[in-house]
Amino acid sequence: MALDQLLAPNFWVAANDPRRVYRADSVLFMVLPISARMQVILRTEKEFFTATVMKAFQAMPFTCAINAIQYSVTASGVAGALFGQAVDPSDTTPDGLLVSQGRVIGGRSAPRMFYVVNNVVGGYDFGAGDPPSAAACGAGGVGPIIINGLPYGVGNRCRLPANCPATGPIPAGSVVEQRNNSTYEAQEHRGAPVGKTIIATNKDAGRLLVMVQPNGASGLTFDQIKGALLGSGCDNAIFFDGSDSAMLNVRGTFEVRPAPRKDATNTVGLAFYI
Repeated sequence: MALDQLLAPNFWVAANDPRRVYRADSVLFMVLPISARMQVILRTEKEFFTATVMKAFQAMPFTCAINAIQYSVTASGVAGALFGQAVDPSDTTPDGLLVSQGRVIGGRSAPRMFYVVNNVVGGYDFGAGDPPSAAACGAGGVGPIIINGLPYGVGNRCRLPANCPATGPIPAGSVVEQRNNSTYEAQEHRGAPVGKTIIATNKDAGRLLVMVQPNGASGLTFDQIKGALLGSGCDNAIFFDGSDSAMLNVRGTFEVRPAPRKDATNTVGLAFYI
């Protein structure tokens, strides 16, 4: 079934099993209650990232876990990965701040990107810039799809005025239908088969979607996924590192595995608990 067909209005009532893995087009996703707790998985040992994920599951079994934000790797780290070696975590820097229990635990500031936080009282907040350091859990450096009801994409679009500029500042008083974002544009232009890792919320329905498209699948574009999410009433959606970094682990089983070189270098994931 196509994603936009599956995410019909009655989907939110029927999708009441958080253990189920849905498949639509080439996208795998789970529907969790919005009260699901998010926690950072941070690799601190010289081991493959999938081993770190399994250690996290054994220590505290999660419902599912995904890869998270993009990262930079030193030259020595790249060389080690080429030889199939797990890269020391010190050779990898997450391109966004990571927050846990009200403190920054890693990464670097990415003020021009976006963030997601799981707040103390339950639920999820999204915004521009770095995540609030007081959050129970948060990750910066993410790309926007829908932020607080406003779609992002390739080019500004306004209902008023008709001559809304394609990029850059939008005139005051404009009725904006889409905000241009260069990070989104870069990913959209990579095409449908590129791996994708996305989370989205429908706060009215009280649901959190965790979505992964394997790299190299026939795939959907970001615009297609965005259209399906908007049509189903989602109010927020963001994307993490994609391509062959895409990973989905469901209750200790890898439904989607990262490529070997990404397994050797990645240090950050997000786990979700219900």
